Amino acid sequence: MKKKRLILIFGLMITMLLVIFLIYNRSTNVNPLKDENVLNIKVINISNPSEGYSCSVTKQEDINILFKLLKSIKLNRQEYINLDGVDYIIYIKPHNEEAFAISLFSDNIRINNQNYKSNKDYSDDIKKVFDDLSNKYPKEEIYNSGM
Repeated sequence: MKKKRLILIFGLMITMLLVIFLIYNRSTNVNPLKDENVLNIKVINISNPSEGYSCSVTKQEDINILFKLLKSIKLNRQEYINLDGVDYIIYIKPHNEEAFAISLFSDNIRINNQNYKSNKDYSDDIKKVFDDLSNKYPKEEIYNSGM
């Protein structure tokens, strides 16, 4: 009887530790950009599909502003996000590396096909930076492929 009780208590403790680990893992900031070096970024292309244009940011001081905002977003992993109504698509091209994509859907964010949920909707913050940058850099029209 004592052995069964010890096994039950041990099983409950393991279950509690697993639950605590899962809650902690979901609540920590897992932003993959947080350790990225901004000096490694060559160009950032930011697109606003709803307005139909994009701009390519090439000056380091402007890259710093946008990248600082992207790094500050607190993200938690998410299994699924709704892809309807993308607000912004951002392509980051590091020096001598392959570009990676960030898609923002209000408080849902996809970075290189990994889904995340942010602690708030950053669309307005991104829009402010996008509007400021689109006045400095030439706007490029986004062509709709009809898909």
